[in-house]
Formats: sequence, C-alpha cells, structure tokens
Amino acid sequence: MSVLDSMKVYVKKFIHLSSVAIFEGFQLMEEEVCFDELSSDNCYQYSKATQERIITKWAEK
Repeated sequence: MSVLDSMKVYVKKFIHLSSVAIFEGFQLMEEEVCFDELSSDNCYQYSKATQERIITKWAEK
C-alpha cells in the first residue's frame, strides 16, 4: 500500500475480498500468541487479519 502512496497513485475504487479467517486471526492477535506455537492454519488466519488492518488503515486516509 505504501508503494501506491509513494507513486501518488490515485485509487478511485479498491475491492478487497477478505476471508472469514480474519475473525480467528483477530482473536489470535488479541491473545498475543507466540508465533512458534501457531499451526499453518493459525498463520493463515493471523496473516489475513494483519492484511485487513493494513488495508483498512490505508483506505481511511
């Protein structure tokens, strides 16, 4: 997202298709789990929640 900003690209519409995995990912974030203890499914969920936060923060600008 920072690349778009640095290039001064104007985005008229942005469609982000998310996943229900974000809900489990947000729960993992709140629990502040250790990455070494995450399964591959948990890593996917965590990454989707992280992605959702990054895109939401960018879109609010």
